[in-house]
Amino acid sequence: MDDETRVILANSNFFRPEPFVARVIFVCTPHRGSYLAGMTLSRLVGSFVALPSELTGRMREVLTLNEGALILRHFDRLPTSLDNMNPSSEFIQALASLPIAPGIAANSIIALDDEDALDVASDGVVRYSSAHLEGVESEKIIRAGHSAQGDPAAIEEIRRILLLHLRESAPALTPPARTP
Repeated sequence: MDDETRVILANSNFFRPEPFVARVIFVCTPHRGSYLAGMTLSRLVGSFVALPSELTGRMREVLTLNEGALILRHFDRLPTSLDNMNPSSEFIQALASLPIAPGIAANSIIALDDEDALDVASDGVVRYSSAHLEGVESEKIIRAGHSAQGDPAAIEEIRRILLLHLRESAPALTPPARTP
């Protein structure tokens, strides 16, 4: 493959922690995919998704040069983001198995729009079991749908986490605590 394709593939497939990131906040994050991605309607919609022509051209070059590569044999087309959100996707399973980088504080906000048991509860798109991560500093469950980033409970939790982060990383800049 040409040098430009090699650089594009390396940049899109090999990740290095950014040194300035010390904390992440996951909001309704489908770490293990979304059960909706495997449904028939989602697969139908996904068949209309087109990848950028430059990307498909570069991937065609890689496939042509590596016709015998085992990992590429089972694809009849390049997977889309919708394909990769299917809980049975090898991509999402591999991604979910990656640990949070050492030294990174992680917080999770999980929305649930029903009162079901946690093993089946969801926000309408992502089940609790997909959004839950072991080892996070905090996990806040709010009652909301999947687009919870605008929900007052989510906003307040994000604010709480950011103020905590500010106190830990720059105590001199920390504003005085609000009184309820």
